[in-house]
Formats: sequence, structure tokens, C-alpha cells
Amino acid sequence: MKPWTERNQIASALRNDSVRVGERTLKDGTVLRGLYATKNFAVGDYVAAFHGRTIPRAQYMALHTTDRALFDRISEYAIAVRDGGTDGHLYPENVDSIGAHLINHACRPNTSWGRRERGSTLVRATAPIAAGEEITAFYGWLGIKSAFEEKRHACSCAAPFCVGTIELFVEIIHYDDRTVGPNVPHEEVSKRLLADIMNETNEHEALLLTYADGSVKMIHGAERTETFNYAAYYDKLHKGAEAAVRMARRLEREVGLKPSSTRLRQISATYDVVEGNG
Repeated sequence: MKPWTERNQIASALRNDSVRVGERTLKDGTVLRGLYATKNFAVGDYVAAFHGRTIPRAQYMALHTTDRALFDRISEYAIAVRDGGTDGHLYPENVDSIGAHLINHACRPNTSWGRRERGSTLVRATAPIAAGEEITAFYGWLGIKSAFEEKRHACSCAAPFCVGTIELFVEIIHYDDRTVGPNVPHEEVSKRLLADIMNETNEHEALLLTYADGSVKMIHGAERTETFNYAAYYDKLHKGAEAAVRMARRLEREVGLKPSSTRLRQISATYDVVEGNG
């Protein structure tokens, strides 16, 4: 992209010139508000911008006990950012304004969160987007808060291999009154990796890896958590990858659905999957 073209695109995205608020009706009759393109975007184009206020992560976590309403609002709308070496959360002060905070989650998204610009976060196209098409992104929610509250968000993205929930499906295991441990079921691991293989994405795998480092930090309401067992978790990823690869091959063989050869190769190599075993 030529420098002046990029500058113009960034300026337009910061103004949210080429997006509008739209609606679609789900199967159950629910009307879902979202962000829609008003022009065609090519891969790599800057599409829109997420404006708002940034709150440091430590302050955000403290809100869980000091201002639960604000904590929940930030949890619903915010995206993680890093400013000046500090981890934080960018959230909209006006949720009704037009901007990237209205982008809905998808298991096979057409945009990703991009560079920081003038205190905002830009959204960039990862697939061609036609005028009138809904703009989607992968939220990357870990699911710890939802698991504790037993209030998970159903995914309505309608991607060919939608995994069913926006956040990672996490179970909370109570070992005693004060000690808890989060657990991702084996079925969730294989389902997520299969979605990446069939949708040619890497978001689900990235979320599973983020969980390993971030899950314990996200837990509230417990004085102590079980120490995370990285070896056991890798074994779960290995077995989940084996199952996902087998299912992808079965879908290709029996239904004619072609998986991504690139993602098959990457996941097999990463998790030591030898096809034909098991």
C-alpha cells in the first residue's frame, strides 16, 4: 500500500466514514445490532476504529469488587490494548456511537484488531468485505467470568464451523471451599482446533494458548487456585489436535468438505499429530 493511500485509509477509518450500524434477525427472532460496510474493502484495508477510554488492567480488575456495573460494561465492550508498556482495556464511553465497538464476534471473522492510532485501535480486513456485508472480529474471550457466573454467551455468527459460544467454554472445578481450578473440556479443545482447520483461521488455537497463561489471572471469588499444569494442558492440546485432524479428514472423505491444508499441516506439526495413529 502506498504511504499516502495508507494515510488516507487510516484517516477515514478513524472517522468511521465507511461503516454504518445495521441489524440482522436471529433464528429465535432476536434482533442483533452490528457494524456493516458501506464500501468494498480488500484484504489489508483499514476498515474502522475503536474509540474510547483506556483503563489500566489493575484498575479494571479492582472494579470487580468496587464498581461491578462498570466492570461488567467494560467486560462486554472492551478490547485489550497496550499503551506505553502497560496492559489496559479500551472501552467506549458512548456505546451508541458508530465505531468498531459495535463489531460482532465471529468464529470465521473478516477483520482483526490492528495498530493503535491516536489513542484508538484500528480494525483491518483479513478477508474481502463487500458493501453491505457485516463486519466481524474474533473476541478472544477466555470464559472464566462466564464460567463462574454460569452465564455464557451463545455465538450467532453462522460460520460453517461455529463453536457455539463466544468465549472459551470453561468449567470451574471446586476442590474445597477456598480453592478452585478452571478446566477446558477435551471436547472444547478438539472443536476449536477443528474450526480453525475448516475455516482456515488461527484464532481458536491462539485463544487456547492464551488460556494457559491468562486463565488463573482472570479468576475472582477464590482465595487460591490450583497451580496450572502446563504439561497436562499440552497433552490435552495434543489429543484435541489428533481428534480435530481425524474429523477434518473424515469430513473431507465422507462429505466432501475440504479443510485448509495449511492449518492441517501447522496443527499437526505443532502438536505432534501423526496421521493414521489412533
